[in-house]
Amino acid sequence: MNVTKFFSRKAPDWSVSIQLRTLGAVLIMLAGFGFAVSIYVHTFSEDIYATRKNGLEAIISLARNSINPVLEDKNNGKITIGDARISSTEIINQLVYNNQGVANYVFLATYEGYVLVEQPSPETVGTYQMQRKDAYGNSITKLLLEKAKAGGGFVEYYEPKLPEGKPQKKLSYVIGLPEIECYLGTGIYVDDIDESIDQLKQKLLWLGFIIITVVIILQYYFLRPLLRYQYWLSDVFKHLSKNPATINSVHMPSGFNNADTDQLLANLRLMLLNFNNHQQSIEKSAEKFRQIAYATNEVIWEWSSESRTTEWSGNIKKLIGYEPSGFGAHFEVFDDWVYQDDQKKRRQALASYFSGSGEFYTSEYRLYNSAKNEYNWVLAKGISTFDKNKAPIRFVGSINLLPERLRLNKPELKEEHVRFELGNYQTIRAIVQLTPSFNTDALVIDVKKRLDSELWQGVVVVENNKPVGLVMRDALNFQLSSQYGVSLYYGRPIRIIMDEQPLVVDMGCSLEQVSEMARNRAQAKQYDLIIVTDNGEYRGIVSVMDLLSSITDLRIMLATNANPLTRLPGNLVIEEKLKQALQQNFAAIYIDLDNFKAFNDKYGFEMGDKAIKLTASIMKEVAAEYDEKDAFLGHIGGDDFLILLYNLDYAIEWAERIIAKFDAQISSLYLQKDLERGYIMVLDRRGEKQQFPLMGISIALVDNQNHQFTNYLEVSEVAAQLKKRAKMIEGSTWVSDRRGSVI
Repeated sequence: MNVTKFFSRKAPDWSVSIQLRTLGAVLIMLAGFGFAVSIYVHTFSEDIYATRKNGLEAIISLARNSINPVLEDKNNGKITIGDARISSTEIINQLVYNNQGVANYVFLATYEGYVLVEQPSPETVGTYQMQRKDAYGNSITKLLLEKAKAGGGFVEYYEPKLPEGKPQKKLSYVIGLPEIECYLGTGIYVDDIDESIDQLKQKLLWLGFIIITVVIILQYYFLRPLLRYQYWLSDVFKHLSKNPATINSVHMPSGFNNADTDQLLANLRLMLLNFNNHQQSIEKSAEKFRQIAYATNEVIWEWSSESRTTEWSGNIKKLIGYEPSGFGAHFEVFDDWVYQDDQKKRRQALASYFSGSGEFYTSEYRLYNSAKNEYNWVLAKGISTFDKNKAPIRFVGSINLLPERLRLNKPELKEEHVRFELGNYQTIRAIVQLTPSFNTDALVIDVKKRLDSELWQGVVVVENNKPVGLVMRDALNFQLSSQYGVSLYYGRPIRIIMDEQPLVVDMGCSLEQVSEMARNRAQAKQYDLIIVTDNGEYRGIVSVMDLLSSITDLRIMLATNANPLTRLPGNLVIEEKLKQALQQNFAAIYIDLDNFKAFNDKYGFEMGDKAIKLTASIMKEVAAEYDEKDAFLGHIGGDDFLILLYNLDYAIEWAERIIAKFDAQISSLYLQKDLERGYIMVLDRRGEKQQFPLMGISIALVDNQNHQFTNYLEVSEVAAQLKKRAKMIEGSTWVSDRRGSVI
């Protein structure tokens, strides 16, 4: 199609999407109007009914007051109940009131169902009316009697106004007269209310139809040109995205040629021209960037806070051995790229830069190259732009290889580096932030200015590099906001208003220990910074939010390593616990199920899982009985478990209790016929039936009381020998190496 013809063609009046939106708007308007009408009609109906009900209550109240003297005489014993009924009947017979020009009366009847007063139907007086029903089969007399005895109220039923007429809705109000065992009431027909409501609905619907019709006509009249205009612009941009060079061929459709539209078209052409120029400039800059990066052998990187992603230049592959995805990177690298001993130094350099102590970020560390299986020294540099809260928005820099530094050609370091070091992660050391401190003689005004400019939560006050106090920004602002706060403190040393008893912890403390100490602080200090020291000297601070976040991360790590069936810690945590146990007295209880495979083959995986969960449950039961807070329960995998105890005196008791509980409970997983014969029949690999005993449990006890271990693997090796010995013994049993050798 010719470009000029394309842009000059007449835009369609209504696209399908616009028609659907218009229809949707009309439907919404109709629904909204209908909802409003229903609410109005409902309110109107309730108001009319409330007015009628109030009138009925007033009539009955008047009738009740008129016979009060008779009822009092009955209560005082002056007259009998029969005389009281006769007197009340005479009074009620004289009561007549008008409702919409029609005479209405009050009726009186006994609890037994006999009519005493019914002026419109005098022939019913004295008759038994308990069987009286309305047009829908409702027992009218019973309904009135129940309502009267319940304290009074309204009753609705349907009766014809005339003997042969159509049943109409009637509303009656009735009260009880227990003094004479009668009920008193009156009623009116309310069919006129329903007729009024129906007429109102018709008027409102016609009014709504007229309003919506007018709105649609006006909408079409005023919006049609704008919609055509919008459709034309959409068409233009869609075409220009495919062929920007045709901008000069764009013309306004007929009916839109005026000064404003001409100016719009001119601005559109200018915008596209500027866009093309900027795009060419960006492409030239990008090409220059790539050429410089490859020419210098530097890796250029850029981190964005919006996407939390880092992008590297193409030569990153030469540095680390592959092309990474940048999502979740910690600025210029991922943490596990950096040699373990250098991670803290790098984070300290970042913290120092972000705290404002340098114009640029620089750090030297060893970076792992997976293709060559070696570490290389690199120099990382960067500069960041910050938002008003001093948080980094964009961080760019370079990573340069340092060939003059020695390489670490030790493959085993990589394995050790990527290993999950639970012990290190549990200490507060990993999350310490280095922030500047103030001497005790620093003036309050200087501290205030620094806090306002850097937006820190607080600062540490030191003396000879040892922390002696803490000043939180909120607490300082509160003191200065008092009536004489500024004049009293501004020119005074910070030591007079600092918190002299902040929470100070050593770098070696675990996250859980620090968390417990933080929780035990006074309520007013719950969110104060935590000061961290190393051999008594100030090393940095930790915020409560960072502490909670780290504990959460730690628990997630532990949860992801837990066995999904038993929820007990898995091999990674077991390994760390064994390493820690080597530094003190310990007893390791290795547990293995006998004949588990045969049971699993016979009864299926689901029952096999139940046997494993039963074993874990028994371990937890025994742990609860001994209340061993230092006991560690782990699930090595399959039907193998480990318990670590730090009180060697109870190791044998633990083993015997586990065996006793297991032998007592494992029978619940077998069929009765297998229990009676004491074994199960299972097909072997050749398809032949083999006889296997019921499951038992073999336990190996290993401790370092008489045996010195140099690493945790030796503990596992000794346990394996002991388990072989135990499995040679029929039934559940335990074997120990208390004398330093297998017995």
